[in-house]
Amino acid sequence: NSDDLIQDFPVSEFYGLPNNNTLTRNTATLRGEGVDINLNGEWLRTPEFSINSTFVLSYNKNEVTDSRYENYSTFLNGTASAPPIVDYPLNSIFAFRSAGLDENGSTIVYDRNGDIVDAFTPLTEIEDMQYMGTQTPKYYGSFATTFTYKKLSLYALATYKLDYVLFNPSFGNYVSRYGSFEAYDLNSDIADRWRAPGDEVNTNVPGAQGLGGYSLGRYLYSTDRVIDGDHIRLREISLSYDFSDLVANSFLRNASLSLTARNLGLIWRANDDDIDPDFLPYTSGSLIRIPPTAMYSVGVNLNF
Repeated sequence: NSDDLIQDFPVSEFYGLPNNNTLTRNTATLRGEGVDINLNGEWLRTPEFSINSTFVLSYNKNEVTDSRYENYSTFLNGTASAPPIVDYPLNSIFAFRSAGLDENGSTIVYDRNGDIVDAFTPLTEIEDMQYMGTQTPKYYGSFATTFTYKKLSLYALATYKLDYVLFNPSFGNYVSRYGSFEAYDLNSDIADRWRAPGDEVNTNVPGAQGLGGYSLGRYLYSTDRVIDGDHIRLREISLSYDFSDLVANSFLRNASLSLTARNLGLIWRANDDDIDPDFLPYTSGSLIRIPPTAMYSVGVNLNF
């Protein structure tokens, strides 16, 4: 159990605080459980060939049991991060139930009663949104395998994260509305925006003209934008050769040569949007996260 979790807590504007009238304070109580598993095994061994593997699995599940949050109005009307909510995991994702666009190109959603509401109608209850899952992977770990044939070894390491969701990034705003920020127009979704009556049949991206109320926020954080974050990443591949027999009669005790490649990217992802969950192309403002460049190296190990 964890008590007094620290979060940004909304306070009255009369306190005169910056950062959208929030105060960092103790806000919630959390109950969690989990398990860590580390398995090492030798699959095969012959005089010339062997296969060894290491499998690491971590599982974590939590639930908020008490929360000081009472007013969800800011969260309900267009932000990505949910505050601690009793009976739900920390870092939960709640999404607006998308109903598409109206004839004016403005986002419409379903409320808790199943009625369609426009972008100017505030939503006040957590039931007005749909729980989609948690942003924190429940399962994560790694799998490493070494194949050895005589003096030649091949090593591969993959990591994985499973059972979590995230919002598929879109454009942050229309530059004509709040100044120019280079990241705002980077996402191709902006090309599919509503432009004229009738476009709402073919797109759910709100239009730029006359955009008001909570239209953009409800689009960005709607059920249409939620994707699976599950993925497997290839971290490293290394090929090495042991020259110890060749240098046995020299001044060297042993020697080896290795070729290594790191940061090789995803080998599987659950989403169909070509999104790398660890390196979202757009998050907020002008922040752009770029995946690390693949690295290739040659290593020589000499022991005297």
